[in-house]
Amino acid sequence: MRSFLSLLALTLFCRVLASGPPTVYISANGDLQTIGLEVETLVDHRGMLRIQDVRGSSDFRPSDSKIPNLGIGNAVYWFRFRADNRSNREDHALIIGNPEIPHIEAWVGGKEHVEYHQLGQSVKHHTLAEPDIEPIIPLHIPTNESVEVYLRIESDKQLVVPISIGSKDELRRYTGERNLLIGSYLGF
Repeated sequence: MRSFLSLLALTLFCRVLASGPPTVYISANGDLQTIGLEVETLVDHRGMLRIQDVRGSSDFRPSDSKIPNLGIGNAVYWFRFRADNRSNREDHALIIGNPEIPHIEAWVGGKEHVEYHQLGQSVKHHTLAEPDIEPIIPLHIPTNESVEVYLRIESDKQLVVPISIGSKDELRRYTGERNLLIGSYLGF
């Protein structure tokens, strides 16, 4: 009986490790959703890990906050999740609602094709795929398909990482409202 329970526990443990990143479902209407509780994080204390090192890592842990607040330090933080498109739209975006992050790298894709993006304050604005004051990562996901997303975030400032995902139409609505609010506040 004891060996059966040990075998069962080992099987469940291996199954959890093999399951890969958690899945974030893009809603049918494409609304922007804050997904901090639906991602996993990994702390790279020395800042030496590469994407090859983290893709199969069992060191990722579920995030415990809707908007992760990772404090101040020199560590590099990795985020991962799988984006599953349940909408009838194919063009979506991931927005990181903190324009103060100096360096963000993103890998988006599957086994055959992976897109790489660099974002953040240290990146020239005109080189971005989606220029905006907040980092935006374009996601092209065919209906009923999914992609894996890995983010590497590096900052020596207070690191608060509000991550949202939704359709490009919803993103445009959000940025328009944000810009109107900022313009009203500043008097433009």
